[in-house]
Amino acid sequence: MLERIAALDTRGASVCDAAMVDLLAQLPQHIPALLEVLEKARDASASLENTVLSLGQHMSPADQIARSQVADSLSVALHALGCGR
Repeated sequence: MLERIAALDTRGASVCDAAMVDLLAQLPQHIPALLEVLEKARDASASLENTVLSLGQHMSPADQIARSQVADSLSVALHALGCGR
């Protein structure tokens, strides 16, 4: 649903366009699921950061860099949504 809203927005749809109104009207019923996903993403972010910190010395440098980049990217995205810890 969020992808459809973003796609309509990218194409210049306003909140007054019928397609956008329909999608936005459905949004409140999805809030609990969205909050659950964000909570799981926060948990995954913390777990990934802990893994990199505790097992980093056993990873190849490439794995360390890749996992650190994923952890950082997820953390930045969560903070942008106001969901960071």
